[in-house]
Amino acid sequence: MNPNENNRKQQNQRTSNASAPRRKPGDKSKTDRLLAALPFVVFLPIVLIYLELITHVAAFSEIQPSFFVYVTFFSISGAMFMAILCSLFGKKANYIITLVFLGLATLLCSVHVVYSAFFGTFFEFANLGMAGNIADYMDNTFAAIFANLHWILLLFVPFALFAIFGRKVIVPQKMNWALRACCAVFAVCFFAFGTLYVNTDQEDFGDKFAYGEGFLVNDAIGRFGVFTTARIELGNLIFGGSEDAQPEDTIVIDNSTTAPKGQDIFGTKAPQTTEAPVTNSPDGTDNPNNPETTVGDEQTGGTTSGDVGETTTQDPPKPPVIDRSPQRLNIDFASLKSKALAQENKKIYNLLTFLESREGTSKNEYTG
Repeated sequence: MNPNENNRKQQNQRTSNASAPRRKPGDKSKTDRLLAALPFVVFLPIVLIYLELITHVAAFSEIQPSFFVYVTFFSISGAMFMAILCSLFGKKANYIITLVFLGLATLLCSVHVVYSAFFGTFFEFANLGMAGNIADYMDNTFAAIFANLHWILLLFVPFALFAIFGRKVIVPQKMNWALRACCAVFAVCFFAFGTLYVNTDQEDFGDKFAYGEGFLVNDAIGRFGVFTTARIELGNLIFGGSEDAQPEDTIVIDNSTTAPKGQDIFGTKAPQTTEAPVTNSPDGTDNPNNPETTVGDEQTGGTTSGDVGETTTQDPPKPPVIDRSPQRLNIDFASLKSKALAQENKKIYNLLTFLESREGTSKNEYTG
């Protein structure tokens, strides 16, 4: 073949390729679009589950089977919702939005790890107003960060991987509405699975109680994970929720004072007193330290006769016998609890169970 003719054919082919319209994402088949979005959709729930497991191991050192089930269901649900939000725009904008979401999730888990190591409890959004006080404990805060630096580095691994490979391997594609609808269906289904699994625990003060009316941040993180706890807590703060249940080992007075179970906050324990001895002064008069003595022939602490220098001493009166038996009312808790169950009133049932378990305080000289 003539070389000149071959060159002309190649030039014509390049010209035709350049003039042809570029292929848009919408021109791809449904299968191609699904395969292009699949790595990103799978990546998100894996990251959330990974963050939950690392945080839980750092704080509790072990993983319960029920915790893993809750984390799996709720993480997949949250990841599907996140995938919808991260697929509304172009690749660059979706990449930035995903980085922000992953950064906030990683930061929240890191804060819980450091907070639990420093204070022995978990971070609550209601305490954000006291964040300025951390300057008073800056040295201890840095010590807690360095002591848990290996956990923090492990938590930031997914964020670093996405920051490096997010535009090449795990690309947040712009999905069409059909794929977004599929993600929404998955989000609702897995959320329903997790909620149904919570309701299978019908024990008193069990997972169902902790998920609803008995919600406490410190308890919920150990049961359901960081992100589920954050969702419930923020929902209660924004929309208002049931009042936080008091821990079983505390009692409340005037909604302001708490004390451990068994502590004598009412002053019901027997006071420790010492009685001063009854004596007479050398000059024949009574000791002023004895308030029960009077001047005269009849005295309570002692008596003096008409003869000078002759004194006699009487025994002090015996103290009254104080009833120190436990104070317990004659309440038929079994009957009341059965009525509460018949009325399906879980709050009253839990309250009766709690009151029945309390030990009665002892009577003292001021009661009876």
